Amino acid sequence: MSAGPHGHVLRWSLWAGEEGGGALIDGCPPGIGLDEQAVGARLLSGLFEGRTTGTPIALAAGDRDRALLAAGAVAGKVIDGVAISTEIDGDDVRCVGEGVPVGWGAPVYARLDAELARAIGELDGVRRIEIGDGFAAARLTGAANADAMRAGPTFRANHAGGILGGISSGQPLLVRVGFDAPGEHSAALVAASVALVLADQKLLHRAQCG
Repeated sequence: MSAGPHGHVLRWSLWAGEEGGGALIDGCPPGIGLDEQAVGARLLSGLFEGRTTGTPIALAAGDRDRALLAAGAVAGKVIDGVAISTEIDGDDVRCVGEGVPVGWGAPVYARLDAELARAIGELDGVRRIEIGDGFAAARLTGAANADAMRAGPTFRANHAGGILGGISSGQPLLVRVGFDAPGEHSAALVAASVALVLADQKLLHRAQCG
């Protein structure tokens, strides 16, 4: 049984059938330029003359992984200005998000760290998710783990990985994902999941703050 779509404002779900798989993305703002070559999937709805209409976007891809990658490509258009990079380090995938502004997320029900953990945790083979120093923070004192601020405001460190109290701090987002054994597309799938969560958080922030 499906647990339903992810997201609060930008909502996405994956589907599979006899002829392949795909994704449905609801809540994408209108006017965003999309094309099938850039997305890597057939765009079945939600576009007119190469731009989103604000209605649900249905896309068809070969399988679940490709559908998630395509959905992530759509999300990347929503978070234009945020750069997400990934690399494989042993059995881990390290992900860095640059350009995430201050204020995305919430202190309780839409925590940025919790939303990231949920989306990434559903990828095949994931066994550990760390944000910032992650488990290493347990070996530090509170003073050593704190990201002290100075005028600006700027931070002297980024132990928290760009998320404080469930809300982005404006520092680089640092996520480390441990796999049983990373597959060919594991790094790209992590990046796609992060992009989707950030796109949802951006639109949620905009809905609340204008």
